[in-house]
Amino acid sequence: MLHHNVGAGILIFDYRGYGLSDGAPSEPGLHLDGQAAIEFLTAHYYPESSPENIILLGRSLGSAVAINLASLYEVRALVIEAPFPSITALAKHNHPYLPEAFFNRMFKARYDSRLAMESLRVPLMVIHGRQDSVVPIKMGRELYESANVPKYFYSVDGADHNDTYIVAGVDYFEQIKSFIERLPTEEKLKMQQY
Repeated sequence: MLHHNVGAGILIFDYRGYGLSDGAPSEPGLHLDGQAAIEFLTAHYYPESSPENIILLGRSLGSAVAINLASLYEVRALVIEAPFPSITALAKHNHPYLPEAFFNRMFKARYDSRLAMESLRVPLMVIHGRQDSVVPIKMGRELYESANVPKYFYSVDGADHNDTYIVAGVDYFEQIKSFIERLPTEEKLKMQQY
């Protein structure tokens, strides 16, 4: 749907332990899988797929991986949907009566995106359902506010965690397409350097 509605080439993959991929998921493993996807794309496809022409899109847990990738590669832009600051922050929100130290001991994975967002150097779009029952919209707002780059926040009224594109319909895709069309071209970037 994204390819058809936005007109962009798309590479979608399953992290280890998800979908049809073998293995067990882990924070380092998922980050390595994201890096492998970029390396695959840039090694096996036309020159337009060099990192500076890649727009990363990650949703929920995938947003943490996409944020990490944007800190490692000079990509063109970052689109994240239903992002959270860290696993600990998300767990603390869902279980406010438990101390943070409990979560720090319980979770090996952190998926802490806060520092990477603060040092982000590419345009950012955050998408979030206003009625998200898994990752509250305030968490998406927190990450959005921490980024010091050209940015756009798109909230979808009536949408929960997994149905933003259904609830918003065509507008969901139009918002992403509009964000992409407003990205600075290489010529504009060169002019900004002077």
